[in-house]
Amino acid sequence: MRDFSPNIKVFTGFFKVVAVYYRLFLVLFIAVLPACKQRAPEHREVVTECLEESYQTLPKRHGYSPPSSWQKSEAVQIGDQVWMKYNLDTDTFQNGDIIPQARTAEEWLRAGIEGKPAWCYYLDNECLGTFSGKLYNFFVIEDPRGIAPAGWHVASDEDWNRLERTLGSNLGDKLKSIEGWLDGGKGTNESGFDGRPGGMRYYDGTFFYFGHYGFWWTSSDVVIEHAHIRNLIHDYGSDVFHNKAGKRAGLSIRCVMNYDK
Repeated sequence: MRDFSPNIKVFTGFFKVVAVYYRLFLVLFIAVLPACKQRAPEHREVVTECLEESYQTLPKRHGYSPPSSWQKSEAVQIGDQVWMKYNLDTDTFQNGDIIPQARTAEEWLRAGIEGKPAWCYYLDNECLGTFSGKLYNFFVIEDPRGIAPAGWHVASDEDWNRLERTLGSNLGDKLKSIEGWLDGGKGTNESGFDGRPGGMRYYDGTFFYFGHYGFWWTSSDVVIEHAHIRNLIHDYGSDVFHNKAGKRAGLSIRCVMNYDK
């Protein structure tokens, strides 16, 4: 009888390789490529509105205070966790070292290729940062100098899971802010989390989704090039979405107070 085992081994190896690339494709498709279908046509409108009205009608700077001046009033207790009410907005590590700002698409791309920390404002516009804080690549989180103030840490995947279990149903509405969401996407902010639609920056420096999506890093990486993230969507209020993103992308960050696990 003819021995087909060598051919079987070849085909088995082939399908294993295909499976690996298929999983990588899904990660890219789910976490990044959907942005291509909505290349933020609202940019001009949002920027114009921000420049004309933000310092008069929008809440005060939605961001981070230096560790020396951090106030408990800027935190919210949700279940047995204490979360920052705001997205991070710092440009320094915990030791005072400066986190470089990427002011152009080329600078953002270079920082990602070199695996170096970087932050930016959405559309490089500080006015929009006033509303939703800074966007950071994941290398900021991985840096040993630390971006969270003393007594706090960047929320992990398990921290988010714990938050979701606490809030139960209609997570999206409970986490989303009551302002800033376009096309009727506002939430109730019942949790006090005040999740704002700060959008994201793609690895090549292009921007997407301000006003429609909010994206947050977790501190939990998946593989060398990707990390777990959470996102809220303007037209979907019943859930918070679990995805993965390449570490060169720019997303918001939230911190949680340290606690005994």
